[in-house]
Amino acid sequence: MNRRPSPENARIHHYRLTQKGLDLLPVLAALMHWGDRWIHDEIGPPIVLVDRQTQAPIRTMVISSADGASLRPADFDIQPGPGATPAMRERLLGKATTK
Repeated sequence: MNRRPSPENARIHHYRLTQKGLDLLPVLAALMHWGDRWIHDEIGPPIVLVDRQTQAPIRTMVISSADGASLRPADFDIQPGPGATPAMRERLLGKATTK
């Protein structure tokens, strides 16, 4: 987060998420939804994220394909990415790799 003094009162500070924080926001919202379902389900969530314009609760986070379709775990695979080490590639692909 970035901390900046308020233009109206230098003793008050405003906090803004950095780009790193903004990128983490979907993860935090997904964890909050998980907790609401598995911990607070009987009594309801302690806080609710709502659309600022409509005041409607936001949807639960989903994993989606490039075209926006929702995916279940059976619909996707885990593959090594460009930063995978040779050992990780071997574990994920189930075969020995060459350097």
